[in-house]
Amino acid sequence: MLANGVYLAAMLEVEADRQTCKFPDLDAAVRDLGEMFGNGQLLAQLRQQLKISYRAAYQKLIDAANHNLTPQLKNGFRMEGHMASASLDRVLLLADGISIVLRASGELKILYGL
Repeated sequence: MLANGVYLAAMLEVEADRQTCKFPDLDAAVRDLGEMFGNGQLLAQLRQQLKISYRAAYQKLIDAANHNLTPQLKNGFRMEGHMASASLDRVLLLADGISIVLRASGELKILYGL
């Protein structure tokens, strides 16, 4: 028997090509589903609309990495790097949010001279 509360459960689904996370099987456990969720209509809307985009964070990561991968080194050496992409490695559900771990790919060169 449920106390005075609502319990939501869902499996996370990641759309890596769109850089979004969604919860298509969101479900609720409440004493009276009809009273709280309008006979499931609100729950159906939540399933369709609850998406989390990490596109901005993804692009910020790529831009920051490319900016930091071209420093001047000492004694005539320099480094040139370019991060081409970052693919989804894993998703961690934390108590206060979601951590999305990406695996970066690109190239890094250490050059000498001009």
